[in-house]
Amino acid sequence: ALDVFTKLNYPTEKVTLLLNTTVEQGGLARKDIEMTLHRPITQVLPYAGDLYLSALNRGVPPALELATKPLGGILERWAFQLSAESQRAKPPVVPTPAWLRVAQAMQPRKGR
Repeated sequence: ALDVFTKLNYPTEKVTLLLNTTVEQGGLARKDIEMTLHRPITQVLPYAGDLYLSALNRGVPPALELATKPLGGILERWAFQLSAESQRAKPPVVPTPAWLRVAQAMQPRKGR
């Protein structure tokens, strides 16, 4: 797919790689994938066992069902990071619980 994006003149900064960890152990190493593709992986979804399968079977997106769990937080932050800068800079008039969680997670941590 990366060669298709290149042929279509997509700017490289607009194409991000996501590694979906589908096996608990023994998968391909991230660094090996990055070296082969000559691109950094910008986001990694951790192995989540049957969570994805359960979400697919019931028709409930993991970002909604698992919003307060670590995986849901990863999905929320990733969606926020992919949004336009103008959207990230301006808080909504009525912030949703998801927006509030992401805004809090994106705040610089004190003591680091």
